[in-house]
Amino acid sequence: MTTKMTTSQPTTISTTQPPTSSPTTVPGIRCENGGVYNGKKCVCKDNFIGAKCEFVLPEYKTTVIIVRVKVTVTINDAFNVILNDKNSLEYKEFELRFETKMIKFYRDQNIKCEGIKINSLSPGSIIADHDVLMETDFNNATEQQQEAADLIKQTLNMTNCTPGEDDPLCFIPNSVKAVAKEIQLEELCADSMKLSPEIGQHYYAVFTTDGLICMTNCSTENNYTLDCNNGQCSVTNKGPQCYCEISDQYWYTGDRCQLALSKPGVYAGLAVGLFVLLIIILVLAIFLRRSQNRSEKVNLMDPGEQWNEDEWEEDTYDRNIVKNNGTEGFHHSISSGNNFKLSLERVDPNVNITIRRPKIIFPESIQQLPADANTLYFPSSGIRDYVI
Repeated sequence: MTTKMTTSQPTTISTTQPPTSSPTTVPGIRCENGGVYNGKKCVCKDNFIGAKCEFVLPEYKTTVIIVRVKVTVTINDAFNVILNDKNSLEYKEFELRFETKMIKFYRDQNIKCEGIKINSLSPGSIIADHDVLMETDFNNATEQQQEAADLIKQTLNMTNCTPGEDDPLCFIPNSVKAVAKEIQLEELCADSMKLSPEIGQHYYAVFTTDGLICMTNCSTENNYTLDCNNGQCSVTNKGPQCYCEISDQYWYTGDRCQLALSKPGVYAGLAVGLFVLLIIILVLAIFLRRSQNRSEKVNLMDPGEQWNEDEWEEDTYDRNIVKNNGTEGFHHSISSGNNFKLSLERVDPNVNITIRRPKIIFPESIQQLPADANTLYFPSSGIRDYVI
């Protein structure tokens, strides 16, 4: 195989949370990405690291790569349209049966089969279009790939059924097609590292004279290395991410861990904020209590006392006042304020009251003013004085 330096475009940077793929768990332990808990720790699959197998190796170097051979074989069995639905139970059962039988068959032919990927199922019995993932040496990958394609075509065309009596797969003779599939950089790293397409998309292949290098933006040899400042770059199924460190004095945050928060400063600010909040609550409580006390005092006050609290004032005038005889005590009671209380308990609102109309007396006849009430005096300067 002729080697050359080739790169694809770097992956985009993701800032999402660590992966949540189907884990193997026991109570209190969650192993991700197919990891298995052995009673003490999570045992991770190849190329996965971390206490919970949540991270993937940021860089992978190898001299052994996985290539594909595209195979089409016709299985002598009735086709059910429900097999077009990859989420159906029937499809999943057929997929498991087909992969188990075919992987064993290919390995029996000395083909280093690492897996089967079904591309499609179609009617005409059951036509299974699938890729055979096979292991090859980096320097001889093309030759070994073509040899495997020729061997698969020849062997399947001469085979009636897979070996074994336990539900074998039977083929229609001379229906097999097998061709070496062109190596795709998008698939090469995912296949060689045995990663899902969702994780493999964050890697890109580099061919060197020493073999294959699968890089991410966390790779130190990458021209697009993600600088995490006060953190560590790690790869999850969401892509390269910065995981910030925590020291005794600082919290680091930001998409590149470029921001530092002082722990003493945060604690001091929190204490001051809580103190100010406490003061505000106390002040509001005092004002609320005073308001409640004032409302209770108004509700308990006698109507007469409330009238006195309003500090009723009599009208006063700067001119002479003419009063009816015997009213001095009444005027004194009004002036004193504290001794006067209005009592309407014996007032009958149904009694009609008749008031005599006052007589107008002009100044020249003031000396003829009778000694009765209900007489108004209007001086020449205007109506200012009155008679009760």
